[in-house]
Amino acid sequence: MSLTPEQVAAVAGIITAVILSGMAKKWVWGWQYKAMEEDRDFWRKVAMQSLGHADKALDTASTAVKKAEGA
Repeated sequence: MSLTPEQVAAVAGIITAVILSGMAKKWVWGWQYKAMEEDRDFWRKVAMQSLGHADKALDTASTAVKKAEGA
């Protein structure tokens, strides 16, 4: 089976379009997307944990102020 010059040109054009659109960041490979999701989820988890620590610190400070005002 042999390809015609038109088919070769079409395949070359499609491959070029895929490579250039990837370089222009119009889309990403699956492994890149997975890595981005893992990074995003890690930082989301860290942020949520930090908020929890901040809330606990505020509650502790509020309790201390109330005790100091009552004393």
